[in-house]
Amino acid sequence: WAAYLQQHYALGSTDRVAIALPRNIQRIVAILAVVKCGAVYVPLSTELPAARVNYMAQAADVSLVLSSSALAGSYQWPAQVPLLLTDNAEFCQTVVQCDASMPDYRNIRAGGAAHIIFTSGSTGQPKGVAGTHAATLNRVLWMSGQYPFGRNEQCCHITSMAFTRAVWELWLPLLSGQTLHLIDRTEVKEPALLYSRLQQQQISRLVTAPSLLRSMLEYQQQKGLTLDALRYWFVSGEPLPASLASRAIVELAPAELVNLYGSTEVMSDISYYNVSRRGTGDAMYVPIGQAIANTQLLLLDQQQQPVASGAIGEIVVMGTNLAQGYLAQPEQT
Repeated sequence: WAAYLQQHYALGSTDRVAIALPRNIQRIVAILAVVKCGAVYVPLSTELPAARVNYMAQAADVSLVLSSSALAGSYQWPAQVPLLLTDNAEFCQTVVQCDASMPDYRNIRAGGAAHIIFTSGSTGQPKGVAGTHAATLNRVLWMSGQYPFGRNEQCCHITSMAFTRAVWELWLPLLSGQTLHLIDRTEVKEPALLYSRLQQQQISRLVTAPSLLRSMLEYQQQKGLTLDALRYWFVSGEPLPASLASRAIVELAPAELVNLYGSTEVMSDISYYNVSRRGTGDAMYVPIGQAIANTQLLLLDQQQQPVASGAIGEIVVMGTNLAQGYLAQPEQT
């Protein structure tokens, strides 16, 4: 795919490619191909309303759209932008016959954009955030070093592909040589189906929001089940209540519970707190912990000065995980 895209569309570091494909192996291949071309991938979720997807494709100023016959007609793509249907028979045949010479990786820069992920839009229109290759790699290398893989671990991907957590959830196992199970989103929304999948595939680590952790623990307790292969359960995206954490570290043991903190602007997570090893703390919510590798966290007041111990301040992040900024919104970056 990468060779085909390079030869037919001459993709480069300034090109942004919208990926609007079903949640299957083709979507993964499309992401890999775009990255290998040195271009920027823009994952669009088919779970979102069509108007939201249309807005994202327009705001990202994409130069190519990769989609399927079943999905392409559901959206209004930007005018004059090529649409490539990856399940088209002609495309499939041409890819097989394509010269397999790979793009020149020397054009890829660590500080260059690797992907564009949109914020939730909870405070207005979603903003496109350009995450870098360096930030993605830093996030992956930190976790694989802090929580190393054992032999024959089984990983799963449960997050919407358009969400920032989905980036490291994809690249961590792929870059670590681990097996990745792509779980259907309909199963993620049903604790019984998700739990069954985790058991069947012998999943050793996963990441969810605390709210899904709560639902899964309730199901586990009702059925008297256990996840015997589980080593780590990471939570992010919401504050983790200490009461839930206390229950989880008992019911998931010997697996460890780890609280992650971050946002789209900082490659999903910039701090971590191992609840199983350090306890829940003495507050209503579990602490966000300490900074990950190559990251510094500062707590500053309104004058941009460090606050006194115990005082309230604003978290300022420095380091490799920072994104390039918001697309076409320098005043908000």
